[in-house]
Order: sequence, then structure tokens, then C-alpha cells
Amino acid sequence: QASCKKAGYFPRQAALYIPADGMDVVLGTPNLLSNEKKNRIKEKKGVTVFLYAWHFFREHRELDQDGKWKLNYKRGEKYYDMEGNAYSFPPPRNAPLKFVEDEYFYHHTHPRDRWATENARSKMPSWMLNMLVIDSELAIDQHSKASNESSPKRQSLSRVRIENEMWRARAYHLQKMNKMQADKHREEIAAVEQRHQKRADDTIKQHIEENNNLLSREREIHQQMISIEKDKNEVLLANAKRKYEEISSAKEATILNQQEELSTLWHFYQSNNTLCRTGI
Repeated sequence: QASCKKAGYFPRQAALYIPADGMDVVLGTPNLLSNEKKNRIKEKKGVTVFLYAWHFFREHRELDQDGKWKLNYKRGEKYYDMEGNAYSFPPPRNAPLKFVEDEYFYHHTHPRDRWATENARSKMPSWMLNMLVIDSELAIDQHSKASNESSPKRQSLSRVRIENEMWRARAYHLQKMNKMQADKHREEIAAVEQRHQKRADDTIKQHIEENNNLLSREREIHQQMISIEKDKNEVLLANAKRKYEEISSAKEATILNQQEELSTLWHFYQSNNTLCRTGI
């Protein structure tokens, strides 16, 4: 495409060499390399990897004397993406369209002026808001020094425009951060309420179980008392029955003895009556 060629990376721009220090960051970038290629790089030590400049953000690359792109990388420094995530190597997370946009369509516009003239709330990364607002005077002074060719009136208007946009972006950022903090607090409150509700439910459940156990124990004791009373009544009944049988046996024995005595007396009477009749 013509825009690609005008951007300066086709056909005269070569891919950039990735040192061993940046392999972990490159391999950890999603949708950059296929899983097959990642596995092949991991399996073979000493594999050389090259990436084109459009994969890297504007602040992580620079042009050399020959007009070729090279990485702006120093070991031990931190490098950030548009979301403010820190890396030990320039993260290859830039979009090619963004590269063309930065290097061709907005090549004449400083990033600070670009964020001021466009919608800073959507273009400016969140980590830049804090830095630029805290150091706003320095940023404005640097911009004023870089605009010496402009008239004093134009410099003043530019200064006011940048300052207003920075504070507008800062206000939006603070509003967003406050909303995130409020959402976080609501989530924490909901979690605390959920824990308290669970603890209350567990306490109620424990009390119900204890009451059920107590009632069960009382029922068991009651059943034991009934069983004891039943056994006691059965013993009393058996004793009464045995005593009745003993009394009945004694009465039967007495009746038998009386019957024997009556029988003896009857025989004696008959014998005497017979003697009387015969005159003996």
C-alpha cells in the first residue's frame, strides 16, 4: 500500500533483531507468534528472532543516521504498554495501523500536541495522565521551548490549550478512578455482607442442630424412663402373680386337708351308725 511505503518500513526497512533478554516478553505476547513457532523457539536454543518496527510503540523505537528503525532498549529499564503494564523489554504490542497513523498521518504532530488536539480521554493511556498532570508545568515549558518559531500569541494559546486538555483528561481519569474505587468498595461490602450472612446462617443452622440433638436426647431419656417404668411394673406384676399363686396353692392345700378330714369323719360316722343298727 502507498501509505505503508510512505510510512517508511516498506521496502527499505528491515526487521529488528530481538536479543535474548527480550525473548520472554516476545513469547509472552498474545497473537504475535503461533504456538508451533513458540514451541520451536523454546526447543531450539540460540534461535534468532526478528520483528518489524511496527510491532513496537513509538517511544520504544528510533531512527538511526541511515533512517533505519532500531530498538530504544537498555537493559534494566522498564517499558510500558498503553495500559501501563511494565515489562523488562519493549513489548511488541503495537498495531500496524497505529504505526502507520503515528509515522505518516501524525508524523508532524508531537504526541503531547496530538493528545491535546484530539480526545485525550480516549487516546491518552491512564498512566500518562498522572505523570503529565503532576509534571504539567515542565511539559508546557518544554513544549514552549520546542515552539520558538511560533508567535508569542500562538505559544500562549497552545499553552492554554494543552493545560486545559491535560486537566480535562485528569478530571476524567480521576472520575474513572473514583468509580473504580467505589465499585471496589461495593464489591468489598457485598463480600462482607455475604460472609456475615453465611456466618448467621451457619449459626442458626448450628442452633437448630443443637436443639434437635437436645430434643432427641430428651426423647431418648423419656423412652428410657418409660422402659424402666415398664420393667418395674412387669416385675411388680410378676411378684403379685407369684404371691397370688402361692396364696391360691395354700388355700387349695387347706381345702384338700379339710375335705380329707370331712371324709374321715363321714366314714367314722357311717361306721358308728352301722354298729348302732346291728346292736353291737
